[in-house]
This record gives sequence, structure tokens and C-alpha cells, in this order.
Amino acid sequence: MDLTVLMAILSSSVLAAVLTSLVTVYLNSRNFRNDYFKEVIARRLQTYESIEYIVTRLKISVVDDDGQPYRWVFSNKDSFAIFLSDFSALVANNHWMSDVIYERFHQLNLILYVYRFDGGDEGCKKFGKEKYLEITQVLKDIEKSLTIDFAELHKVKKFLREKARKQQGFSLPDAEGNAMPTKIDSSGHVKKPMGKKPVRDQPGTN
Repeated sequence: MDLTVLMAILSSSVLAAVLTSLVTVYLNSRNFRNDYFKEVIARRLQTYESIEYIVTRLKISVVDDDGQPYRWVFSNKDSFAIFLSDFSALVANNHWMSDVIYERFHQLNLILYVYRFDGGDEGCKKFGKEKYLEITQVLKDIEKSLTIDFAELHKVKKFLREKARKQQGFSLPDAEGNAMPTKIDSSGHVKKPMGKKPVRDQPGTN
């Protein structure tokens, strides 16, 4: 066999092997990425199912003998304590929530945080009546945001980029129960609070 022909055969064989290896690596990498994205979506769906469960429990309302409505979870302090436990477990998975949903639950957390378990069952009902309208508005906002999020669950890259830019964690109200309000614009995006500008010393002052 001619040496030139032999070299051509060997070169083509090596090239074919290299190309096959590259294609295999590419396909494996792509399959891994797809599997990873599927896992992210599955985790988010699981979290959002828990969100719907919490929302459903808060939507169940009753009317007391005085004609004032309150939510069933406030019917007694033991029921509310169980709800808070489930609520806390959900909050632990806040890294699977969108920033907007997280902010909605942050608002809900600020409402629930001020309750004290020293008023018995009647005190729990009273608290539920006082916070009824506030919770109603937050629930409406949560459900609206859920609709938007469900339509974008497949956008994994966008979700991961947003999570990388923001570190989440619930902040608590101050000693008087006040907190800096979190604003969300009309498009459903979180508005970050602007910090105060540093005051510079005026010329001629100590």
C-alpha cells in the first residue's frame, strides 16, 4: 500500500475518533445541563405547591358572633402555632422562590411576626380580625405573582441569574414593629430601597 494512502487513512481515522469524542463530550454536557434544569424546575414546582397550600389555608375564613371575619388559622392559638410552623418550613425554601414571591412572603411575615401568644384563643381571634384586610391584600398579590411565575418556570437561566444577584433572608421589624417597606413596581419587579447619601462636611466646619 502506498505510504501516502496509508497516512491519509490513519489521519482520517484519528480525525474521526477525535470528532466522535468531541461530539460525545458535547452531548454528555448538554444532557447534564438539561437534567440539571429539570431538577431546578422540579424543586421550584415542589416549593410552589407548598406556597399554594399555605395560601389555601389562609384563604379559609369564618365570621365570628360579632360579625367580624377572621381566618380559620386564627381560630385558636394551637392552630395558629401549627400554621406558623408550616409557614417557617416553607420560608426555609425561599431560594426556590422568585424575588417577587419572596418579597410577598416577606410582607406576610412582617404581619404575622407581631403576634404574641399571651392572649389565649380569644387574643388569637382578635389578632386575626385586626389583620384580616392586610392579609387579604397580600394574598391577592401572591396569587397574581404566582400566575406570572408559573408562566416563566421554564426560564431556568433567568431565574438562576436573578438568584445570583440577590441574597435573600427575612428581616425583622424594629422594636416598635416597624419595617422599611419593600416596593414592587407595576411590572412585578422588586424595587431595592435606596440608602441615604453620606453627608459631607461643609467647608469651614470642624
